[in-house]
Parts: sequence; structure tokens; C-alpha cells
Amino acid sequence: MAEAVRGQPSGPSVRDVGLGALSILPDHVISYVTFLLDVEDAARLACVSRVLRVFASEEPLWLGLCLKIHDGPIEYKVRPDHHTTCPWCQQQLAVTDGLC
Repeated sequence: MAEAVRGQPSGPSVRDVGLGALSILPDHVISYVTFLLDVEDAARLACVSRVLRVFASEEPLWLGLCLKIHDGPIEYKVRPDHHTTCPWCQQQLAVTDGLC
């Protein structure tokens, strides 16, 4: 058994394990693909792994989903916790409780 070199991980990274076959894709490509999802699929993606939960929880993704759903202008203030404080996002995220 080979020993790990100090400071270097031994074995696959958390990212590689969490993404599985998708680990060959760069992060920006995975982020782009998440923007093609609807609310239910984004919620399901968050249930697949901890790494994909990070991608499915990105602020720009949920802002885009809000803009797709709302008809007309919305007031948006940049907040790191928008998807946990926005009433619409809270309602949509409640869907994930039954999915995960």
C-alpha cells in the first residue's frame, strides 16, 4: 500500500467522488448546465451528493429561477442567504424535503 505524501491527498478527491462521471467536467460547465434545469430538477440535483448540492445552491441559479417564474419586475437585493429568505425560494426549497 502506497503511503500518502505529506500535504497531498491519497485517493480521489471529495469533488471527484461527489461528481462521479461528471468529475471530468470543469466546474464552470457544471454550473452552466444547472442553469438549464427547472426548479424541481435543481431541487433533485441538490439531493444527489454534497458536491452537487453546492452547485444546486448557487445564488445566481436561484435568482434565475425566480426571474423565470415571476411575471414582471422584481426587487432584488444581493444577499448571501437570498434563497433562504425569499418567500418564493422557500416554497420551492420545501419541495426538496420530500425528495432527499
